[in-house]
Amino acid sequence: MTTFKLFFGDEDIRRVTLAVPDWDSFNRELVTLYPQQFHPELRVTYKDEEGDLITISTEKEWQLMLETSQESVKKLYIAEGKHAGKYFKDGPPAAAVGAYTEEQGEKKPVEEEEVIKKLEFAVPRCLERLLPGGKLTPYNLPSWLQGCVEVKRVPGVDPTVDLDVNVGSLFDSLHKQALELIRPDAEPQLLRRAKEFLQSMIDLAPQNPLPHYNLACAEALLGEVKESIASLKTAVEVGYSNLSHMIQDTDLNILHNLPEFQDLVEMLRQKVQPKKDEEKKEEEPKVEVPEVKEEKQAEPEVTIVKEQPVPEVKEVKEEEEKKEEQKPPSRWATQLEALAAMGFENAEVNEALLKEYKGDIVKVVNSLLFAQ
Repeated sequence: MTTFKLFFGDEDIRRVTLAVPDWDSFNRELVTLYPQQFHPELRVTYKDEEGDLITISTEKEWQLMLETSQESVKKLYIAEGKHAGKYFKDGPPAAAVGAYTEEQGEKKPVEEEEVIKKLEFAVPRCLERLLPGGKLTPYNLPSWLQGCVEVKRVPGVDPTVDLDVNVGSLFDSLHKQALELIRPDAEPQLLRRAKEFLQSMIDLAPQNPLPHYNLACAEALLGEVKESIASLKTAVEVGYSNLSHMIQDTDLNILHNLPEFQDLVEMLRQKVQPKKDEEKKEEEPKVEVPEVKEEKQAEPEVTIVKEQPVPEVKEVKEEEEKKEEQKPPSRWATQLEALAAMGFENAEVNEALLKEYKGDIVKVVNSLLFAQ
């Protein structure tokens, strides 16, 4: 926990404490504190040991301030910057110029109108969702966008900026940011931020199962059960196939004993198993069976044996059947039926595992899958 004293102008002084003291969290706090006055091009400064005002606009500069400041309560000064009256925030909305692919250093324009329209919608929506104030400005690009967005200035009377966005790198960077935030011990605000990164990934690639699955993990850790099941179902529907990981994933512990989760396990198992069977068939080598010529068999010798009296044999079949009928039903009858419905038909093995895991069907399924 880090405490800050904020000076906005001469009279507006506020004191705030941040559980996660990073640059992005600080800007989000400013949006809450100053909903009318905040914009992404405000100037944030602090005084160094020599009394000079040092500007902060990146995560690196923010971390340097935290490391060098000796104050127990950090003093920060917020004011309109040197570009007052000429902010990019006051300009028109961003307009897409076009899209291109790059192969071996050569740029080729994308001509498919459907692809261009999709990117025109997805890229700005993806970025604005993540930035405090909802505006992408060249002076305030967050550090995680470095390498994804290149700023190119275009000279003219009115300042114009061309932003070159690498969509593939942007997707990878969003994924990295989300995974760093999704931990069982993470603060709720970090998990909610991870959800924003993942939802932005879905904006860019709605048919990719990865962000849907990780979104389910973040929602499960937040206790959002219905939302997590829905995201997990979407992940399976659009192609998620790692059944063993899904069953073992501790991020999804809150879901493991739910019928809805078991339904998804069965849905995924039915999708994955036929593929595995097909792969096995392809891998099995064909075995040529050599032709065997028929040989004339010698006639068997016949030995005459004197007929012996047949001893009486008690018929025990009916008694055994009666004993089986009298056998009490298994205490795991319900679980055995469920396992049989999933395709695990060896009742003796299933019952032994149920005894071992005290009826936990998820652990039994996991054990059976790994035994295959």
